[in-house]
Amino acid sequence: MFKIEPKFSEKIWGGSKLKQFGFDIPSDKTGEAWIISAYKDNSSILDNGIELREFYQKNKKLFNNYPSEEFPLLAKILDANDNLSIQVHPNDENAQKLENYPFGKTECWYVLDAQKDTKIIIGTNAKNKKQALEMIQNKDWNNFLKTTSIKKDDLFDIKAGTVHAILKDTVVYELQQSSDITYRLYDFDRVDDNGNKRELHIEKSLDVIDYNLNPKKIKRTLIEESENFERYSLIKNEIFTLEKWIINNKKTLSFEKNKKNFLLITVIKGNVIINNKKLESYESGIITSNELKKINLIGDCELLVGNPKQR
Repeated sequence: MFKIEPKFSEKIWGGSKLKQFGFDIPSDKTGEAWIISAYKDNSSILDNGIELREFYQKNKKLFNNYPSEEFPLLAKILDANDNLSIQVHPNDENAQKLENYPFGKTECWYVLDAQKDTKIIIGTNAKNKKQALEMIQNKDWNNFLKTTSIKKDDLFDIKAGTVHAILKDTVVYELQQSSDITYRLYDFDRVDDNGNKRELHIEKSLDVIDYNLNPKKIKRTLIEESENFERYSLIKNEIFTLEKWIINNKKTLSFEKNKKNFLLITVIKGNVIINNKKLESYESGIITSNELKKINLIGDCELLVGNPKQR
């Protein structure tokens, strides 16, 4: 297993809560910790000193020869000290057509912290592009947007084409495709330090919204249980899976390569030793495909475990 050093991104909506999760953030406007990333010039550094992007491209066997030139997934922890923009992401087909990039952006959220009465925006009441445009031009956001109350440990599958926004006083773990394509519909008329509003992308947004989506909270499913171990399925879509493992003392797991490609691990409670390498709370790592036959876990902890689907 390789431990990973996170990268940080300052945002207009960022804050300082990531300090409480043990991160050494650059400022009190830190919005994102990119905890596992091989995205362009924001690649994580492995504990062997090599960027994940370079290591993946030169060692495809360790990633089950995953059929993509680009590392497929990206994991983040986001601190929404203020509202994020109302936005939508393209699917793979639209990303290739509109941006000449291989991946769109399907993502999921696991809520790590939320203040009482916090909500998120997920979905739209518009039935088609024409209706959406009318609501946006009239600034009829109350009718255009669907909101949902959230609490800690809530889970959402945000498929590409879903109108969405994380709102203030929320910290989430996000697993997503390795893409940073975001189309903004509305940004609450905010201005940056220079007095400029951020760019909106109304036309592209309307083209990529999937008006048939009706996203809701996801319920976790217990898929394995023993004296010292619980394993839950959280997300299972056409792009990736996300699981939660709860370990009390020790557990040994084994996976076939045709079931799992490689695993993205983030500790969200306690600490763990995985194949003789320790991860503290909110540290992350990658279990490569050559280790899947025998994964030794020791600790009292909770882990989020991502895996790209076979393609």
